[in-house]
Amino acid sequence: MKDGEKKYISASQLGMFERCGEQYRRRYIEHEIIPPGISQVKGSGVHGGAKHNFRQKKETHEDLPKKDIIEISVAEFERVVSKQGVFLTREEESVGYNKVIGQTKDSVVRLADLFSAQVAPEYQPIYVEESHRLVILDSPYDLLAVMDLADDLDRVTDLKTAGKSKSQKEVDTSEQLSMYALVFKTITKRLPTEVRLETLVDT
Repeated sequence: MKDGEKKYISASQLGMFERCGEQYRRRYIEHEIIPPGISQVKGSGVHGGAKHNFRQKKETHEDLPKKDIIEISVAEFERVVSKQGVFLTREEESVGYNKVIGQTKDSVVRLADLFSAQVAPEYQPIYVEESHRLVILDSPYDLLAVMDLADDLDRVTDLKTAGKSKSQKEVDTSEQLSMYALVFKTITKRLPTEVRLETLVDT
């Protein structure tokens, strides 16, 4: 950020502050960087494959072959592990680092397969990873949001990986989806027809 440039607050910052004020303080005030947990790294891998697929689909109107999406997802998982490291709980440490990484990589493969088969065909993307600053007048901060996906039916969607499906309450109270809807309205001058959480669960 350049000197004098107006600061911003992101959707992820707001979510962290709501979940745990101490975690927010350590991360954004003390600038204490802790490697992501294994579930976050898994999500980053799957998200990387989805993003690559949807970006090219904007022009081609066709999904990549399943094997390509899986390979890209695994490569992104390995890149994040190599670059950022991974934080393991005591229970995960007792299993062993290499075993946890191997099991998680297998899960990335299954989830990328699921994305390719059941999620990707449902969407013709118009906006993918669209970053937008929402200017808040008379405030020292703006809002910054990166909208995962908006499609040709004006549906705004956030792709997640999780241990279980999300509830309707989690959709209704999602700060991210509210931010994404604002980004969509700012770009298109209309509200989305629907906001969605697409949650991939490895059973």
